[in-house]
Amino acid sequence: MILLHYLTSAQRLLLMTTLSILTLAGCSSTDDPQPVAKSQLLSRNWQVQSAQYSYSNLTYTYYQKGGTTNDADLSAYRFNFENNGSYTFLNDSTSYEGNWELVEQDSKLRLDGQSDFSILTLSDTNFDFSFTSEETDADNKAITVQYTYRLIPAN
Repeated sequence: MILLHYLTSAQRLLLMTTLSILTLAGCSSTDDPQPVAKSQLLSRNWQVQSAQYSYSNLTYTYYQKGGTTNDADLSAYRFNFENNGSYTFLNDSTSYEGNWELVEQDSKLRLDGQSDFSILTLSDTNFDFSFTSEETDADNKAITVQYTYRLIPAN
């Protein structure tokens, strides 16, 4: 055992520093933030920030929150996802309730056991998703249209 009174001030300082470093190095941090589950990120009330569709080489934004030349008014649309797996969709005149789940390793949102939406981004600040629809163009030809929405937390 080392007797501290035989050590010089510099040696005592070096010993105390070494012991402090070894003590701190042995401690593990339990304050590391854990990733938030996508289901928890989704569980909130959302509103539409933008909506667009694309087919062939055309992409068209038909709604932008606060925009003055929108082709559709989606300002009243609200999507409220609850932790228990239920959701409510609201707009000016319609209210619809159903159930949601995340599927395919949380890469898709499934509504009511049948409609799948591809999750592009899901964070505290936005939820981007897309889906495709088979439609006909002005020439009555079949086309595949991709719709993309960006939702933000509702006030």
